[in-house]
Amino acid sequence: MQRKIVAFFLLLILSSFSIAQEKTFIREYTHKVGDADSKITSRAIALNQVKKILLEEVGVYLESTFEIEKTETSEEYKELTNSQITSITAGITETKILGEKWNGIEYYIKAEIIIDVNDMLNKLNKIAKDRDKTKQLIEANAKAEQAYKALSKIEEKLKETISEKEKLKLQLEYSVNSNVLSASDWYQKGYNAEELREYDNAILYYQKSIDIESNYIVAYNNMGNVYSKKGNTDKAIKIYQKVIEIDPNNVSAYSNIGAVYAAKGNYDKAIDRYQKAILLDPNNDILYYFLGLSFYYRGDLDKAIVSYLKSIEINHDSPDSYNNIGVIYRDKDNYNEALKYYKKAIQSEPTYSQAYYNIGELLMSTENIDNIKKAAEYFKKAARLGHKDSQKLLEEFFGESW
Repeated sequence: MQRKIVAFFLLLILSSFSIAQEKTFIREYTHKVGDADSKITSRAIALNQVKKILLEEVGVYLESTFEIEKTETSEEYKELTNSQITSITAGITETKILGEKWNGIEYYIKAEIIIDVNDMLNKLNKIAKDRDKTKQLIEANAKAEQAYKALSKIEEKLKETISEKEKLKLQLEYSVNSNVLSASDWYQKGYNAEELREYDNAILYYQKSIDIESNYIVAYNNMGNVYSKKGNTDKAIKIYQKVIEIDPNNVSAYSNIGAVYAAKGNYDKAIDRYQKAILLDPNNDILYYFLGLSFYYRGDLDKAIVSYLKSIEINHDSPDSYNNIGVIYRDKDNYNEALKYYKKAIQSEPTYSQAYYNIGELLMSTENIDNIKKAAEYFKKAARLGHKDSQKLLEEFFGESW
């Protein structure tokens, strides 16, 4: 019977909708051209603002839908603010331009967002449970918001100054900040394309973001992720190393390189990169988890346990770490410790199906008739939670459906 060590976080994605529900949002915005504006900057501002209006409306609608439908959502989602929900929504929706007009005085733009409600609720719940993705989207949105506020301040300064030298300097600052808006828009398009697994488009959009703003680190990191998903790990590593050149303290880049090396089976290099990331972010439980995973696959079981325990010390709600410690003790034939940590995984996350399965497997291995009966109950619990191996085992070995 095969035991499985859990390499990724279990995602509980629940929705009360049984059929697709489409909702269309349409809004328009007119930007009044300022002294520093060109057609390009005016469009960047108008697009940024119409998207902001649309995304805020989508976010409010989705939040109210969760409440009205009484959908069970993740705790991480419930803790998000309206602004954070809007930031996440920006990365999982497509804004379609319905019309735009420029006359040198105003830039008018009309746009729409169409969402599949069920799909959006699922994606929001999923991303809210992924701290790295949530952080990326929030930071990208915050960066664009700061740039927009800076544009307003620069516009006011331009009205007050009479120095041509100062005006030139302010106009340059204005152009730089408007570029941030455009880069952010391309980044969000890239993120959405990546979510849709349109990887070639995602790379194209991330590259356009970088072309506009050469130090757009999050776009580099995400483009590296896409190349990794496409199987081009050498290209991915080069991109992550470019991030480190720009920002030697970028935790994500070291972690991402570690993940690539782990996927290639080069656990020595993976461990080295995770350890470098931990030096920069010593309170990141996820880094310790993946360090433990790399130690496990390299065969350093004791070091793996130490890493998992450190992950648990930082974040007590770590079902994956508890479970994986249980797997290690099972490998060491220490059944009592294995059982203890499997149960801790379930205490941490009652719907953690893999731990129920692992307890069933552990009880089966004792060849005790009473334990085998108990094992069936654990397999049934795992099966009811959607664990495929448990469902198959119940049907084939016990001769009953779950």
